[in-house]
Amino acid sequence: MKIRVLALTTGIVAALAAGIIATPVANAAQLTVAGDKCTITYSENELKASLRSEAAAGQAIVAELKRLLPGAAADINLALDNGLNDNAVNARIEAAAVAAGFNAGEAYDLLDRALWVRDVDARYAALSEGARTVTLTRTEAARLIREAPGYQYWGPRERGTWSVRGNAVLRNSEKAVIASQAPHIPMLQACVDGRPGTYNVTDPGTGSSGSSGFSFGSS
Repeated sequence: MKIRVLALTTGIVAALAAGIIATPVANAAQLTVAGDKCTITYSENELKASLRSEAAAGQAIVAELKRLLPGAAADINLALDNGLNDNAVNARIEAAAVAAGFNAGEAYDLLDRALWVRDVDARYAALSEGARTVTLTRTEAARLIREAPGYQYWGPRERGTWSVRGNAVLRNSEKAVIASQAPHIPMLQACVDGRPGTYNVTDPGTGSSGSSGFSFGSS
């Protein structure tokens, strides 16, 4: 049985799962501020850019599994093409993964995650046909800024329950998602500072509120 309900518990990209609005906006994110509340309206371009970074995380999982399990590379392609529905193929991958130091079931879980995020257009259509908005407090915006460098897209719950090798594949795959959050930082800082504006969150260092100098370090 495949499970594709991921724990996207914190982080800027995860915040895109907030409420739907019906009217698309221009190709930029609009930030409004009212008291302690900030509202961010994302366009199709911004949402798809975030989804593309998540798809890149899935692609990184597949590439790393093929590197670590070279004898199973062809089966990995078959498994993804078959939607992980071929039990014989899955069993061969499982055997190779366990022999290479993964825990039982990890290879399947990793491939399921990669499969879940790879179709950007379908995932966008499932979110909405227009833009989305997210509302957060200034305190929440400050927390997202602090947490961005070490953001765990796949969720922190795997720590202590996955093999060293499996957890490394997960964490390394998140680099694309972490990088995609950098352009959101000026807008979040503007929320903290109470400065509304228009921001291109697909291009680092841009925005109408003059906050392009804000940056964060790598984890």
